[in-house]
Amino acid sequence: MAVQWVQMNLPVITIEEIPTTPEGRIRRWLRGRRLAVAAGLAFAEFLAYLIFQPSRILAILLVGAVLAACIALGGRVTNPLLRDVVFIVGFAQAMIIALPVLAGVLSLLVAGLVVIALIAFFVVMTFSSAAGRSTSTSSVSRSSFGIRSPCTYPSSTLFRFT
Repeated sequence: MAVQWVQMNLPVITIEEIPTTPEGRIRRWLRGRRLAVAAGLAFAEFLAYLIFQPSRILAILLVGAVLAACIALGGRVTNPLLRDVVFIVGFAQAMIIALPVLAGVLSLLVAGLVVIALIAFFVVMTFSSAAGRSTSTSSVSRSSFGIRSPCTYPSSTLFRFT
């Protein structure tokens, strides 16, 4: 039995055609750099916020409104170039909203870790200083923590009625 090879002429598949129109070239450039352009826009908005210092509530409402408009328009725009621009503006607004929230969450996490570390430090310091003052290494006396038994208080300070 002989195996015969059949040569087939398949059509050439073009994955990405080089755009020929100026709009297509701009769209291709934006599509390749839209995250960088959105990050640059978000940074420019952040600098504008620092320089002009508008009301915080007004700035949050404005960013939220622009983000909502970008989400609403994103699926309805038929022009591909305009769709890319809406995506860039929406992503920049999302970064402007998300970065302060992320910074707040991270600062709370760091603050919680600092509090836990301080509590652990004070517990270790308390027990190490209490163990150094105790006469026995196996047990810690109550007086090393400043706790006195009721019989050690002077009788005049227990029940004083004036």
